[in-house]
Amino acid sequence: MSSAQQRLTSALADRYTIERELGGGGMARVFVALDIALARHVVIKVLDPAMGADLSAERFAREIRLAAALQQANIVPLLNTGDADGMAWYSMPFVDGLSLRARLADGVALPASETISVLRDLARALAYAHERGVVHRDIKPDNVLLSGGAAMVADFGIARAVSAARTQSVEGTLTQLGTAIGTPAYMAPEQAAGDPDTDHRADIYAFGCVAYELLTGAAPFNGTAHQLVRAHIADAPASLLDHPTIHPRLAALVMHCLEKDPAARPQSARELLEALSAVDSLPVSHSPTAPARPAPVRRAIVLAVVLLSVVAASAGAWYVGSRSTNSRDAAVAVVADTARSIAVLQLTNASGDTAVAYFADGMTDELTNALARVPGLRVASRASTLAMQARGTSGPAGIAKSLGVRTLLEGSVRRQGDRIRVTAQLTNAVDGSIVWSDRFDAGAGDVFAVQDSIARSIAARMQITVDKARPLAGVGTTNIEANDRYLRARFLANQYTRPAFEQSIVLFGEALALDPRYAQAWVGIAMSYQNLADAYLPPREAYPKARDALREALAIDSMLPDAHAQLGALAQNYYWDLPLAKREFERALAIDPHSLDAQKLYAAALLFEQRPESAIVMATRVLRVEPSDGLAAGYGAYALATLGRNIEADSMLSRSLQLNPENPFVNMFRGLIVLRQRRTPEARPFFVRSGNYGRALVAMIDAHVGQREAAVRVAKALEVERATRYVPADFIGAIYAELGDTNTALEWVAKAIEERSANMPATDLPYLNALAGNARFQALMRTRKVLR
Repeated sequence: MSSAQQRLTSALADRYTIERELGGGGMARVFVALDIALARHVVIKVLDPAMGADLSAERFAREIRLAAALQQANIVPLLNTGDADGMAWYSMPFVDGLSLRARLADGVALPASETISVLRDLARALAYAHERGVVHRDIKPDNVLLSGGAAMVADFGIARAVSAARTQSVEGTLTQLGTAIGTPAYMAPEQAAGDPDTDHRADIYAFGCVAYELLTGAAPFNGTAHQLVRAHIADAPASLLDHPTIHPRLAALVMHCLEKDPAARPQSARELLEALSAVDSLPVSHSPTAPARPAPVRRAIVLAVVLLSVVAASAGAWYVGSRSTNSRDAAVAVVADTARSIAVLQLTNASGDTAVAYFADGMTDELTNALARVPGLRVASRASTLAMQARGTSGPAGIAKSLGVRTLLEGSVRRQGDRIRVTAQLTNAVDGSIVWSDRFDAGAGDVFAVQDSIARSIAARMQITVDKARPLAGVGTTNIEANDRYLRARFLANQYTRPAFEQSIVLFGEALALDPRYAQAWVGIAMSYQNLADAYLPPREAYPKARDALREALAIDSMLPDAHAQLGALAQNYYWDLPLAKREFERALAIDPHSLDAQKLYAAALLFEQRPESAIVMATRVLRVEPSDGLAAGYGAYALATLGRNIEADSMLSRSLQLNPENPFVNMFRGLIVLRQRRTPEARPFFVRSGNYGRALVAMIDAHVGQREAAVRVAKALEVERATRYVPADFIGAIYAELGDTNTALEWVAKAIEERSANMPATDLPYLNALAGNARFQALMRTRKVLR
């Protein structure tokens, strides 16, 4: 018995009987054990001591818990994790079968039908995991198990768990150190080079390596680890396109996956699945002149359709939306499972004291969040529910129908001194019957317990089993006074005015004075400063304060999804570091795949990166839950417009306006889309209703149509106002650009770059159309630098 086995046996004797060692390789040693409580065999993997020496056990365990949420037929689930005598370990079911490595041991290619079956199962596993923000990073035949005619992928999330547990923050740069973890024979070039931007497309490259080996009996490259790394980065594998026994479509797909540039590969595992289905449906005979790769335009179209379909399938059972008016991108209708769906209506303030209105608002918000943690229950977003209530949409039944839910939670909150009373009732929106009601009296310090109790009661009525050990009410603090200040601050921040944001920062600070480890309060400060930046405060004044607050939040809780989402927004808007923004948004979504803020902010980053198809996906995800969200609708519609899908863009904005007719963001994006089409005069009515930036944009339109005096008056007035309040310089520049005063316009654009206006990282600035062809403008835009 090895030393490692002895240590493991001793440390886990009360839970497992360690029977034998299977061997190992890569990052872990592998043991077969008997789970004593359940009398079943499991596999326990112990990290190599060199790999686990500098791991944070807490972070590793957190990451393993995230990966354990992956439940799909082609993924071997993770069961448990822990530390045994200083050795980090994790367990998974024992799969009775053999590995794909063993199947390939004789060096002979697999039959075509078996190859496609294995690849399809592998692509299904990748698609499921990637859509939930989990990247494997070590796809290889050793991690693919064959059992019962199906292929299953093991060790999902392990490489990321090791990497995240070894991650160190770099205080001055807001970046993180990457770790090249994987197996050299199957490692993507960017992964081999230790690129911290490595994403899910590394798995697609590894998929190509595995497929290559299945088809030929040998990996794309051979040699020592050093030689393999160099080959993946610099060398081209022998082409499969002329191979006499491989279908050209399949050969083209594999070579497509093996592109050195991640952007040149298939962009999603769903795209792989669609391509494999097409290969599987073709006759055996084929033409040797088949194209090596789908034409770029068609490929982009296919990707958009696939990704939109993924949204419909992976986001849960959603209310049926309208079908696309563009037949080539017809949306897939998804029937709503309304039986387990709910909207939390605004709780009424029964205290008779308007000073505690924030408490009713906060209770409504927290109950919505608590119910969102109930597995299998679809919860309409807070913003959309409020929008429907404000419009008085045909009473509760109309609200439920518009939101696609079957049940409504209504009630009231009374707070007097240190006592609270919450009355709640659950109504069947179909027939109006009350299916549950109750009253809760408690001390103010028990507010979290009340929220948890209400959520569990509703889950029980809907016959949903909830883990008793898992709290549903989010307890960011146990200090009720700190929570009280936090709720007041959030209530103010939701009013979106400068005084409200400034007062919210004060109240968040008071919450932190009462509980210095209240991480959500630090995120609240960061969010308020980011909302003040570029609208009311100069970016160089507001964004660094947001940065400092986020550092404090992440020092307390490095797994707080809202903090990572806000860090992504900061990286994009102030640091102009789009790769870092992308990593932070993906990190937030890996922790909480349903985070609306992360998805919405990520949509903007994808637009900046000129990835409109992916931006549409993110925006659509948000709008399916929160159809009134003007920013999501704006980002999604603008992305559609960049693809020439103007009817769909208009439809997306119209649906949002139906819920919130005066939404300034929707009107602004409508105007920007019209500007993009160079129909400048038609943008004016939209900019009139577009809020903070509308005045400058209307003046720009006036200049364009010849109303020069009016435009000049606004430009001069904004210049004067800059002495007492912040006005984005690029919008002043836009007025002068339309006036034909190019020199002055360029001076203002230069100021915008110096001041780090959040619009400047974008490559598509339609309000500066008049400068688009100017060589000096193009040279000026090339001076934009990432802040270090």
